[in-house]
Formats: sequence, structure tokens, C-alpha cells
Amino acid sequence: MRPLGTGVLVATIVLATLAFGIGAGLEKATASTTAPAVHQESTGTPESGGSSETAAKSSEVVFGINPESTPMIVGAVLGSAALALGVWLYWRRVAVLWVAGAAMAVFAIVDLVEVVHQVSEQHPPLILVAGIVALLHCAAAVMACRLATAGSSTAHEAAV
Repeated sequence: MRPLGTGVLVATIVLATLAFGIGAGLEKATASTTAPAVHQESTGTPESGGSSETAAKSSEVVFGINPESTPMIVGAVLGSAALALGVWLYWRRVAVLWVAGAAMAVFAIVDLVEVVHQVSEQHPPLILVAGIVALLHCAAAVMACRLATAGSSTAHEAAV
């Protein structure tokens, strides 16, 4: 029988993934509505705005990758869904729990960076969503690590 903690972990990962998707969609919608206003004010003419738009987009590139691109967002959502499914199906394998915990910790760090970015951009709704996503990812990381250590200590006691 599957422990209750496994179901809670899977639910937390799924909830974090949904909140991330909502936040990414909200950010894309916010960026598309605010970009033309900044574009018009900073350049004065629509024709000369290409360079300022390119400069704004290049500031979002990390190691040559735009983390806010649609393929990256879809990849993160699919990866999280795969982790949730992996935990659900292979909850007895401690390595799966450690991988899920590590991935959730990395996602939490990235989410905290996004919170700082949104604070600098002064977008309160996005700050709130990114903060909630960070907390959910952090909670999932802690739960996965706790389940992994509980599983490895149970297996060690059974072997002795």
C-alpha cells in the first residue's frame, strides 16, 4: 500500500506545476500588454524600436537559453508531470524520490530568482504567483527528501 506522504508529494508537485503554468501564462500576457508602451516611450518612433526590443529580450537569456520561451516552459511542465508520475509509480525506489527532491529544489531556486526579478519589475501579481510556486516547489523538495530518508532507513532496518 502506498504511503499517504507519496500522494501528498505527488499532489504538491502537480499543484506547483499548475501554478507555474498559470504564472508563466500571466507573465506572457503581462509582457505582451506592457511591451508596446515601453517600446513607444523609450524610442519615440515605432521604426527604431527593434533594437530596444532585442536588448530587452537579450537580458532574459541565461547561458544562451531564454528560460521564459514557450518550449522551455512546456519542457518544465512536462518534466514536472513526468516526475509526479515517476513518484506515483515508483514510490518504493529511493533514487526516484531523491531525483524528484533535487529537481524540486532546483525549481525552487529558479522560482526565487523569478521572485527577485518580478520585485525589480514591480509586478505584484507575478511576485505573488512566483512566491507561491517557490513555496510549493520547496515543500515538494522537503517531502521527497523526507520520504527518501524514511524509505532508506526502513530498508536498512529490514536488512539488519
